[in-house]
Amino acid sequence: MNPWRRSGATPVSAEGRIEDLLCALWHMGDRHLRDDGSVTDIARRPIPSAGATYAVHTHLIVGTDGTDGLEPGHYVYDHDRGQLLRRDSARETAAGWELPHRPFIDSRVVFSVQPGRSFGRYRHRAWPLWIADAAYALEAVRFLLDTDLPGVFGPGPEIRAQLGMPPAAETDAWLRRGMVPEIPLVSIGLSSSWAVAPQRRHALARRRSPKLVDFVRNPVHNTNAARLAELTGQAWIAHADRIETWEVAPRAPAETIYDSLWHAHSAAARLCYNAALSQKVRCRPVSGIPAAAESWTMHAVAMLDGIEDTEEEPDDDRP
Repeated sequence: MNPWRRSGATPVSAEGRIEDLLCALWHMGDRHLRDDGSVTDIARRPIPSAGATYAVHTHLIVGTDGTDGLEPGHYVYDHDRGQLLRRDSARETAAGWELPHRPFIDSRVVFSVQPGRSFGRYRHRAWPLWIADAAYALEAVRFLLDTDLPGVFGPGPEIRAQLGMPPAAETDAWLRRGMVPEIPLVSIGLSSSWAVAPQRRHALARRRSPKLVDFVRNPVHNTNAARLAELTGQAWIAHADRIETWEVAPRAPAETIYDSLWHAHSAAARLCYNAALSQKVRCRPVSGIPAAAESWTMHAVAMLDGIEDTEEEPDDDRP
């Protein structure tokens, strides 16, 4: 989490719908447990993250009419402390940043990624995972509000302008303020009548990826799962009751790959969240799958029938 407080952002009270939404997305639960029962230092969150790196950060733009007691302006959510902060326009202007002068009419949620942790772990394989995490966050908002809200997708000047941020490549502009670059990836407009659906909030809160041991206990009977297990080198996948995969040609144009990544991970997120709502199947996302000559399986979801109250592992196998 960037130290926005040191850059002049001040804590504010989030109430009503805003509090409901932020808590439903990012509430920190108990710590993950390892297979041997020992406790990790990684807190459970409702939204899965590739390798549990949690690269996504949440910004809120409050429109001209205000939202649940918040004044119009730009806010950022401190995921670690569960605290909403209001950015200081004067401090940012003095630092050479420029928040939009004209207020937005409607409120927006913007998800950025802070690449450091996932890049440190995955290097050149990290960039698709930033889209993956942002897509899972986007679909969580749509799921909670039970509405297919439109989005503006980044990176690019339009979404950066919404947040008044310099490009991530301009590292000096970030480092001078004691922060590291963020890359805004998706901005979602909120309608005036939006609300978090209680049943969906509870479903997202109880969502857990099944442990690998749960798969291994299951007999191998799905040939598609067995083939994917061989391709990935992850034997547990062969024990899935079924799998869903998304592919793209490795030599496709960059724009096609970009669009396909958003489509694949958004579809996978919807599958996982709807499964948590129905309680008929458990889903574990899978990424980091090697590309073959003619096809790259960008993402997959391995599924087990039925719901079992188990501890989720600290890594959801989206390396």
